[in-house]
Amino acid sequence: MAAAQNFVTVSRRPPDIEDYIDMLRRYRSWLIGPMFVGLVCAVIVAFLWPDTYVSTAVMRITPQQISANLVPSIVNMQMQQRLQQMQQEILSRSSLSELIQRPSLDLYRKERARYPMEDIITDMRNKAIHINMVEVNRTASAFTISFAYPDRFKAQAVVRELVTKFTEQNVTVQRNNANMTTQFLNDELKQAKDKMDHLEAQLTQFKNQNMGRLPEQFQANVSQLNTLQMMQSQANEALSRLQQQRYQLETQLQNNNTNLNYYNSLLEDQVTVSGPQQVRNEKLNQLNQKIMTLQSDVAALTEQFTPNHPMVKKAQASLAKYEKLYEEEAKADLEKEAAAPTSTAPTTKRVVNQQVAKAVQDLANANNTIKTEMQN
Repeated sequence: MAAAQNFVTVSRRPPDIEDYIDMLRRYRSWLIGPMFVGLVCAVIVAFLWPDTYVSTAVMRITPQQISANLVPSIVNMQMQQRLQQMQQEILSRSSLSELIQRPSLDLYRKERARYPMEDIITDMRNKAIHINMVEVNRTASAFTISFAYPDRFKAQAVVRELVTKFTEQNVTVQRNNANMTTQFLNDELKQAKDKMDHLEAQLTQFKNQNMGRLPEQFQANVSQLNTLQMMQSQANEALSRLQQQRYQLETQLQNNNTNLNYYNSLLEDQVTVSGPQQVRNEKLNQLNQKIMTLQSDVAALTEQFTPNHPMVKKAQASLAKYEKLYEEEAKADLEKEAAAPTSTAPTTKRVVNQQVAKAVQDLANANNTIKTEMQN
């Protein structure tokens, strides 16, 4: 059986600053050596690592100032949305492929020999090209475009090409937005014009349907009412005068008819004639009566119409015809009277009183004139 061993327990205190200093002094060669080797390796790697140049450009874009009340939000886009839209177009595969293979640039020649074009485009888009938004103020924004490449001249050329593409794309976007804005404003103008024309048509129809009852026509209606009342008063006065004149004409016509009846009873007288007067032609008296009637008609028509009126000319022609017949009949009567034998026996005969006939004719003319005035 083995003898029991006695273990001695030694307590250790925690190290302090002096202990650490002693450890550094004791193991300084193990620390300084790796640090020096790492520094040398870093310098060699930095010296042998190919140079990479970063070219940066800053672009500022001021958006078009259009009221949001006129143009919808889809037209007046935010700068971030516009930048994303342009970035998708410029950093697309076709755009970057054309930029890499351009003869004046000829980017990533060694990498293209070893890797596919898709990988090179992906690395260029994700690692070499950086586009960051910079806020300038509320109305304008800016963004930086940077490109890293071993050749500083090509880096600058690529940045210039990207700036040119962004400028062209921005002009295209602004032109499209301007066209959209113009189209939208034209549509709004057309709708507003159509609405205004419809309202004007309704207003015109309302005015036509309510003519004389519109508020702005109150003063005109009052003036027109006063004028019409004055015209009505004048018309009433003229009507009263005409009625009085008509009463006077009716009274005068009645008196003339009474006188005419009286003179008609005295128109013929019985006379005793002898010798050639026995063969006096009675037709002359009839023609004389017809001529007086036609003269009365001509006088009445002249009062109503002009002298060149067909009815006046027709009455005058009839009067001239009967006057000619009267002359012919009178001449024939004289010839018969001269050829007839002389007789001394007296004969009773009815003869027209010329004075009474003239009075009857004057009364008939006066009656025609009165009737014409009453008609007017």
